[in-house]
Amino acid sequence: MRDVKKILSDLSAIISPPSGEAKVAEYIKEYIKETAPNAEVSEDALGTITVALQGENGRAVMLTASTDESVFAVNDADGDGRIRFASLGTLSPSAAAYCEAEFENGVRGTVVPVEKSETLPDDPLKYAVDIGAENKQDALSKAAPGTAFRPSSSLFVNGDVITGPSVAAKAGVAVLLEAAASLSGRELKNTVLLTFASQGKVGARSAGPAAVALSPAAAVSVVAVPENSLKKIPLGGGPVAVATAGPVVADPRVRDVLGLPIAVTEPTRAQDDGIAAARFLSKGVPAGIVGIPARYAGTTRETVDARDIAAAAKTLSEFVNGEF
Repeated sequence: MRDVKKILSDLSAIISPPSGEAKVAEYIKEYIKETAPNAEVSEDALGTITVALQGENGRAVMLTASTDESVFAVNDADGDGRIRFASLGTLSPSAAAYCEAEFENGVRGTVVPVEKSETLPDDPLKYAVDIGAENKQDALSKAAPGTAFRPSSSLFVNGDVITGPSVAAKAGVAVLLEAAASLSGRELKNTVLLTFASQGKVGARSAGPAAVALSPAAAVSVVAVPENSLKKIPLGGGPVAVATAGPVVADPRVRDVLGLPIAVTEPTRAQDDGIAAARFLSKGVPAGIVGIPARYAGTTRETVDARDIAAAAKTLSEFVNGEF
């Protein structure tokens, strides 16, 4: 349990915009080096990391989660020197109002509404970031177009409940890292492929190309799901097997083997892990989705429970030795 909290704390501290996941990738490599030294680690052209634990037979089972998080990106600056921005993913700009902005290049600022309003609109065009710049040129010299940032927020732990920036977005990474540590040194029937996919929050679907290249016999994607979805999914109640996610239907052969309560729900990050599963299915790979209950996804205060992550890792560690 302490490892789960430490992992999420570490991951939350790393800003990892889509296609900017290098620091998370380094963290994964270091973690695997320490906890699963027998694993083979590779990285493809899209920045997706695959950790392979060799099994006895020729079959492989893939577990996947995305490594990036939803952020904002600098688009321009106005004449008053305020940064204007666009969304990369599902981060809510209204939830960021009057929060500190933490840029990946170290610049700091404050997210402010452009105009006074009785309500906070959920449209990035209605906001700007005040970084103390004197004019447009000064602002863009400090934060060039394309520079990513996120609302700054502290992380805290209440018992098993973890709250902070991107903890729901990176819950799947924590599950896979815990599974790797659990499986290391064990005799495995199937080769286990732990795939940490890049660029998931913008629908780049890099887990799909990885699946095509590795040709697993079955695959499971790990994603956060809203606690208040159609079926009540409480924090601490354990992971669920997601039956449908947008246009994706989980393969019953995988879903049922997981042995988890079945939930018909929308993942909070429909563009990453749900779509990755669609890629698996389109290539003829039976695929399922494991959901980690989450609160306040897409805000600065994402909340998950360490017990759900540990339980998901345990379930998947048993699943990968099945017959496929």
